[in-house]
Order: sequence, then structure tokens, then C-alpha cells
Amino acid sequence: MDQLLIVRDFARTLMRRFFLFTVIVLVGTAASIFYALSLDRVYESVAVVQIQGPQIATETSTETSGMSTAQRIQQIEQQLRARDSLLEVAEKYDLFDAPGMTAADRVNLMREAVRLDSVAGVQQGYGRSDPSALFITARMGDAEKAALVANEFVSQLLERNLRNRERATAETLAFFRREEERLRREIADLDTRLLDYKHENSGALPEGLEFRRDELVRLNEDRREISRRLLELAREESLLGEDGSGMRGASGAVDPIGMELGRLRIELSRMTVSSPNHPDLPRLRGQIAALEESEDATLTRQAESQRRLIADETGLLNEQLVSITERQAELNDLIQATPGVEQELASYTRQREQMQQQLDAAIQGRAEAEIAQRLQSNRQSERFEVLESA
Repeated sequence: MDQLLIVRDFARTLMRRFFLFTVIVLVGTAASIFYALSLDRVYESVAVVQIQGPQIATETSTETSGMSTAQRIQQIEQQLRARDSLLEVAEKYDLFDAPGMTAADRVNLMREAVRLDSVAGVQQGYGRSDPSALFITARMGDAEKAALVANEFVSQLLERNLRNRERATAETLAFFRREEERLRREIADLDTRLLDYKHENSGALPEGLEFRRDELVRLNEDRREISRRLLELAREESLLGEDGSGMRGASGAVDPIGMELGRLRIELSRMTVSSPNHPDLPRLRGQIAALEESEDATLTRQAESQRRLIADETGLLNEQLVSITERQAELNDLIQATPGVEQELASYTRQREQMQQQLDAAIQGRAEAEIAQRLQSNRQSERFEVLESA
């Protein structure tokens, strides 16, 4: 009952105030329409650009500059929204050219009028997904100019994207070619220095260490043999005696003078016993004295000749000892220097391996850049396509 009274009172109040409510509504509606009509008209034009992935899915189909699609779009957007670019578009389509409008004002208005939005693609893995489409929106007071500006930005977007990709691919290819050439030169220089170092230290190379040690052992044996021979020569020289008497019977060869002396002495002894006054005795004694003198002279000459031979052989052996001593000292120095040479060669080897790895990487990078350039030329790499014009 109370609720019915409340409703009846509200209805009576509304009927009494109906004229006032109607006037307020009509005035408000008219004011709103007048205000809306007094505002400047703004037209919005939108162009859609689709980002198509590479037609050939290879490792080289990715961006060779190392930038993702989102980064490249951000870079292009920064270029399009740069002061000179915006002023160029404003001058081309006669935009915001009101009296008293400065260049900075026109740039600010252009930045407010044009917007670039991206649509994220399907996310793969845990990384950020690259955009799959771009929306370029232009808001202008003139519908035709809005469409022209949006399409102008689309054209510049396509042109800059193609130019940036071509430039990035060309710069990447040029870089890897320069790097490959540089590494080849450095490897050639390193090989030359390595050959020079091996030539300078040919005697201390690690591969000849065993040979040098074997040679040192042989030299020690030769040294002992020469020392033994020198002792024998010294003993032979001492046996010769001062007058060469040591030569008597020293040789196994037949001595005719000694044999003749022996025969004459036997005959003299027999004749002296049988015929002490035999007339041939003086003759025999004279012959024996002459032969004895001749034998002493011969022995002396032979002794001198033997001494010269011994001296010559002794000198030659001493020279050999000096050569062996010098060679042993040289071999010891080379053996001691071998570890340092081996360490230096290992350093050369490590440097060359590192350079070769860098060269292999440069060759691989150059090959990938060439493939990317061919894909770019054949329009088989990632590209932007206009899906809807403004």
C-alpha cells in the first residue's frame, strides 16, 4: 500500500513538472547538436600492411643485419616520424600551412595526425613474437588528404624497408668479404713468419730431438774411441826409443840387412874358431861394421817416419776431439732450446687455428649473406605487402 502511494506521488510530481522537463531536454539536445556541428570535422583513414615471412625457410632467410622485424619496424617508424620526413609530407600535400604556423608546430601536428600500430603474430617459444601486420592511421580534416597521407606513409614504409634490407644485406656481405680477405692475409703472414721461425731454429725443432740425442750418444762413443787410440799412439811412440832401437824386431816383415848381419856374424864366429889367422877375417869384420852402420841409419829413418805418422794421426785425432767437443756443446744448447721452440711453435699453431676458425666463420657468413642477397633480389625473403590501401 505504501509503495502504491509513492508511485502515485511521483507520477503527480512528474505531471506537474512535465513542461519544465521537456524544455530542459530540448534545450540540452539543441545545445549538444550545435556544439557538435561547431567542431572541426576529422576524418580517419587506415591502411593495412601485411608482413609476410620468407618463402624459403632457411637459416639465411633471417635478417642478416641481426635485427628482428619489430626492431626494423621501430627503426623505420623513427625515420618516418623524423622532422625532415614529416615536413616533406606536409609540404607535398599542403598540410597545416596556416598563417603564423611554425615548422615545429607543423611537425607536432603531423606526429599527432599519423599513427603506426602493429599487430603481434603468433608467439613461438618464450621469446617475443614479431608483428604480422601494420596499421597506418591518418586523422585529417580532409578525407581525401587523410587517405593520401596514409598511402604516402605506406609507400615510404615499403620503400624504406626494401632499401634498409638491401643496404643491410650489402653491408653484411661486404663486411664478410673484407673479413675473409683480411684473415687470409693474416694467415698467409703468419705462415710466412712460422716458416721463417722454423728456418731460424731448424736445429732445435721438436721433431729432431731424438735424432740429436742419438747423435750425442754416438759422439760420446767416438770420443771414447779417439781417446783410446791416442793412448795407443802415445805408447807406440814411447816404444820407439831415442835411436829407433825399438824398431828392431817390432815389424813382422823380413829384414835383409839383419839376415845378412846374422849370416856374416855366424861365419865370422866359425872362422875365428877354426882359423884365427884367416886372411878373410878383416874383410868380414869390415862388412859387419858397414852393415851395422847401415842398419842403425835405416832404423833411425824408420823411427823418424813412424814418429811423423804418429804425430800426424795424433793431430788429426785431436782435431776430431775438438770438433766433437764443439758439436756436443752445440747439441746440448739445441736440446736445451727445444722446449722453448716447441712452446713458440704451439703458440703459432694456436694462433693459426683461431684465425682458421674465424676464416671459416667469415666464409660461412659470406655464403649466408650471398644467399640472403639472392633471396632479397628474387623477393623470396621477408617482405611487406599492402593488404588494404587507405
